[in-house]
Amino acid sequence: MKRINVRATEIETFDRATLIVPNSTLITGQVKNMVLRDRSGRIILPVTVAKTTDPERVRAVLLEVAKAHPLVLAYPAPSVLFTAFNNVSLDFELRCYLSDIAQGLQVRSDIRFECLARFRNEGISLP
Repeated sequence: MKRINVRATEIETFDRATLIVPNSTLITGQVKNMVLRDRSGRIILPVTVAKTTDPERVRAVLLEVAKAHPLVLAYPAPSVLFTAFNNVSLDFELRCYLSDIAQGLQVRSDIRFECLARFRNEGISLP
């Protein structure tokens, strides 16, 4: 919350942008505050690999990388979903909960860097 005025409330986002929300919307509509009482939250990281890749190996690497990150919570445990396959790729989602959702972008980046390094070391190719 940045400032409350008579007719509208100014809210500052993580990107430091200012949203001006009419107070009538705050009173009658739904307001989602992801960090009011608890800073934890979930991130979803899509991952696509070549169709010839062993999906069990992909799952193992994604879980190992997620569990090793210091901001990823052990409970609820990270999970990997196999979301699709097509002519050239296998699609997955890594889902994990963070102790501080405000660090979500940094954690996604950290996990992507580590996954790419692990994929290269293990011969898992991207489409």
